[in-house]
Amino acid sequence: MIACALAALAAPASQAALQVTNGDFQNNAPANNTWDVDSWFNSLPTVTGQANNSWWEGTWYGPTVSPNGTSVMGLGYMFATPHWAYQSLGINDAGASSLALQFDIGSFTDAGGARDMGITVALYQTDGSFTPADDVDIAGAAGVTLIDSVSLTSGALAPGESVTRTANLDLSGANNSSPIFLRFINSPTGTGEPWAAIDNIQIVPEPGTLAILGVAAAAGLVYRRRN
Repeated sequence: MIACALAALAAPASQAALQVTNGDFQNNAPANNTWDVDSWFNSLPTVTGQANNSWWEGTWYGPTVSPNGTSVMGLGYMFATPHWAYQSLGINDAGASSLALQFDIGSFTDAGGARDMGITVALYQTDGSFTPADDVDIAGAAGVTLIDSVSLTSGALAPGESVTRTANLDLSGANNSSPIFLRFINSPTGTGEPWAAIDNIQIVPEPGTLAILGVAAAAGLVYRRRN
């Protein structure tokens, strides 16, 4: 029975090829906020299009005024400029047709009042000609195809409050041989709500995968009882 369960697990386990790196933002977490987000390519701080050293005017990384007290990714919205970050998830060699992405949206503790923040999550696929880099956006770049995107809102959050959201993304338009990239961007609601905190980004297993994991657990229980 255990052998059958493990064999059944083999197929969905290969979907782990699509993985989020540093989705909890604890890798090399800085003691103070900085603009360079570990394992992500992100937009740099800007003032009217010119780079400077004000980390809060771009996409940043760190624990300062974090909703949960740990390091998070902050997506700024300064001077009518939404800020973004993206990374490669790998190759969809398992041929998954969809991807459910769960993450937290939070409001920084110094927000000063309730904020309803908007976040757009998107998947892109490259033909190999695109070179990712900080301050080089993947959206609209040559050699890049938008696969799917979802825009979500946090609802009104008090300073220091956060909520969990799930983006269900369609992978049916992607091939299984080129890299898939995940991108987050601040997409403000209404007149704009700056500085959204993003944390705990993870790919949620499909229901079928969870069912198979349950079978494997049951098989292990039966085996232990027999021995």
